[in-house]
Amino acid sequence: MNPNNHIEQLIHDLCPSGVPYKTLGEVCAILDSMRKPVSKELRSKGRYPYYGANGILDYVNDYIFDGTYLLVGEDGSVIKKDKSPVLQWATGKFWVNNHAHVLVEIKREAKLRYLYYILSTADVSGIVRGTPPKINQQNLKQIQIPLPPLPIQEEIVRILDTFTELITNIDTEIQKQQCELDLCRKQIFHQLNCKYEQLSSIFDMRGGYTPSTKNSEYWTDNTGYSWYTMDDIRKNGRKLGNSIRHITEKAVKGKGLFPKGTIVFATSATIGEHAILMNPALTNQRFTAIIPKKDDVYMMFYYHYAFIIDEWCLQHIKRGGFNSVDMDGFAKLPIPLPPLSEQRAIAEKLDTFEVLITNLKTERGLRQMQYEYYREKLINLLK
Repeated sequence: MNPNNHIEQLIHDLCPSGVPYKTLGEVCAILDSMRKPVSKELRSKGRYPYYGANGILDYVNDYIFDGTYLLVGEDGSVIKKDKSPVLQWATGKFWVNNHAHVLVEIKREAKLRYLYYILSTADVSGIVRGTPPKINQQNLKQIQIPLPPLPIQEEIVRILDTFTELITNIDTEIQKQQCELDLCRKQIFHQLNCKYEQLSSIFDMRGGYTPSTKNSEYWTDNTGYSWYTMDDIRKNGRKLGNSIRHITEKAVKGKGLFPKGTIVFATSATIGEHAILMNPALTNQRFTAIIPKKDDVYMMFYYHYAFIIDEWCLQHIKRGGFNSVDMDGFAKLPIPLPPLSEQRAIAEKLDTFEVLITNLKTERGLRQMQYEYYREKLINLLK
């Protein structure tokens, strides 16, 4: 049965005059008076989550709440790019500081899970005030909520929970496969029995650069050369095949592109991140590119040792006005260099994990789109 048709029929049968509205303050209780902030230095470590505006900040040895609650960001991180509020579904025993509103269900009024789905699509931009952004309790209570009878609420929750459970299961499997990949990578590294060479003897090292943003002749649409920043890694992961922004041949002139297969490391700003370039490209100045001096000299490098270098970079930072990696030490870093046949075997083994994780992430994206599609359709039926 089409979920939309099913809910539409229920609305027709149970709300022949249309779905009524109430304010959020009328359909749930807000327990903000029970919250209690504790500064980091005064927290005692334990097993109970300590929530802030947009996530778990710590784990402490005591709790305030025990049950099922909906947390809504109050100040700081309170609104997403789609203008919806920052929500957290919190269950069990936990502590909340004073940066998140605490909502609890009023029986026979509205299902808390239903309110979660309704608020996840609400535009709260009109009630966010000040700097840093804040949603005060009075404005939160005035949000208008479509309130169909409980059977309709329960059916909407059942349908949307089915999708969210699928997404959660995929997330769990991705995490499991990532842990297995990390474990396999470390085991391989520790079992290597081969010669070591300094990084600079195997790779050429070059810094990225940013063409002048004031010169329009340096920038173009997606027909130009790829120019990568940290935003590209956040969007596309560690294999970079296309960039958000592109540069012209004039911007490249005299610099030269980094060839395909180049590995780039963040050696300032977002230290501890890396990616491999799947096409000739350039990066901004926050990255250092390492380019193999011989073709096909180090196939296993990206799959394995790049992660070890990330860890090394985080442990060898020069502190100052702008933190950066110790580049002298970076150039001298010992790199294992097993025979090429062994590199191929390692790369093939680890690539099976990479392929599986990539497929799972693709599946997750499709399920997320499916969930958002039905959520919008179902909630629109209530309006």
